[in-house]
Amino acid sequence: MKCLLAANNPTFAASTARLPVGGIEFVRSQDLDADWLSVSIPEIDFFCAVLDGQCPETPAAVYLEIGVALGREIPVLLITDSPRSVPLALAGLQRVEVDLGNFDAIGSHIEQFADALRVKRSRRGPRKVTEGAGADLAELGVRLQRLTSDPNACEYERIIQEIFAATGSVSAFVPTGGADAGFDIAAWVDGASEILGGPILIECKIGKRIKPGVLARAAERLTDVMFVRSVNFGLIVYHDLAGRIERHSFDPRFPVWAISAQELLGEAASGSLSRLIVARRNELMHRGGRA
Repeated sequence: MKCLLAANNPTFAASTARLPVGGIEFVRSQDLDADWLSVSIPEIDFFCAVLDGQCPETPAAVYLEIGVALGREIPVLLITDSPRSVPLALAGLQRVEVDLGNFDAIGSHIEQFADALRVKRSRRGPRKVTEGAGADLAELGVRLQRLTSDPNACEYERIIQEIFAATGSVSAFVPTGGADAGFDIAAWVDGASEILGGPILIECKIGKRIKPGVLARAAERLTDVMFVRSVNFGLIVYHDLAGRIERHSFDPRFPVWAISAQELLGEAASGSLSRLIVARRNELMHRGGRA
């Protein structure tokens, strides 16, 4: 695998040979034959940015490279020393805190990140919506319509989980019988979770008229749960029985997007669900978190 490495500390960037990681080739942007910011480099498997809190400031080029990697859907790993705070726009990325003088620990984290990418790529190639899956999604659309006259929260959650499953996503309900876990479904979405650095937590909302304030409060609660579980992105899938479909603005601190059940179904049927999720996460980051 090839890792494009950026660091705000030139001394660290020059010491990558000391990283005890096998099977990974580290390259720096200045060592590439082309300007990767303007020309796509297809052999790059992931991007790693090392941010040293002892440096007075981080060059703007490092943040630009992170943004370019995200825009090209290249998985990004942040490595920081413990005291360092990162900009709000980077808060949703996979991040590890470690002593930057401990090259063994840094190498171990990079190796774990790379291994996770290898496993996901070997287990699942890019999936398309098959004819059978399309039929399943059509049936789910019919079941969703029935809820208009017979709303049932449990049935609604089952429908949403089955929509994710029909796209090839690995999804599961949160165990019931105990205290409210703060979310309804956890899903690994191929093509999105690799970039987001983990699974997506999903909260399901159904009602006769869902007001923006209801979704905003749900986003706040879901963000708290995501923080505890080290999850980087969440979805609220809502179904307004009055047929209202709107975009809702949340506090910039909330890495959560609200999507209607009908939009989710449409994206799943077109095979573009993973692209939508990544695009929404990127939009939140680029707008300072506002949907």
